[in-house]
Amino acid sequence: MNSYIARFVILLSVGFAFSWSVSAQTASQQPVSEKARQYYEQSYAFITARKFDQAASALERAIEKEPEYAEAYFRLANVYELKSQVEHTADYRQKYREYYEKSVQLKPEHQPFMGAYLVLGQAYMAEGNYIYE
Repeated sequence: MNSYIARFVILLSVGFAFSWSVSAQTASQQPVSEKARQYYEQSYAFITARKFDQAASALERAIEKEPEYAEAYFRLANVYELKSQVEHTADYRQKYREYYEKSVQLKPEHQPFMGAYLVLGQAYMAEGNYIYE
């Protein structure tokens, strides 16, 4: 059990590092509506309080307001990746893959998203899917 907690804390830290760097670059690169930005920033408070369902909900609302908000997709993927490490369900793994794919589809060369390629590659290899379509 302690190893799961240690992994969770490490993943949470890495996720926050990515999210903060993404947040800092977002303001200068892509204008988003104030409401979408509020939901995005609210998600951080939920994440730090370990309220992942509320964080996911806030991010989904941000995406509803701004369907091309790549940073919101990326943070939502972070949330589901964290949840999958704790709860070990295929549903969460599928969701984080879907949201990482969407974030890199919207901004394929965005430096803070480079970690998503690693996560996606590891997921595909674990499934034996060596060809990306």
